[in-house]
Amino acid sequence: MEDGRRNELLNGAINVKSEQQVLQEGLQILLSNMEPSKVARFWAACNLERNIFCYSLTRVCI
Repeated sequence: MEDGRRNELLNGAINVKSEQQVLQEGLQILLSNMEPSKVARFWAACNLERNIFCYSLTRVCI
């Protein structure tokens, strides 16, 4: 565990991310490990709303 994260846990500081931040982080991870077309197919298979996917994709790719 990285030092910063361990210190947060020990000090009781919890950083709660917004839904949008979590989606963007997940999309960045997927795009760094998969081709964009495969990411799109994965998200479609998860039945995520099209507007969330398109918004997140444009925010990460810009």
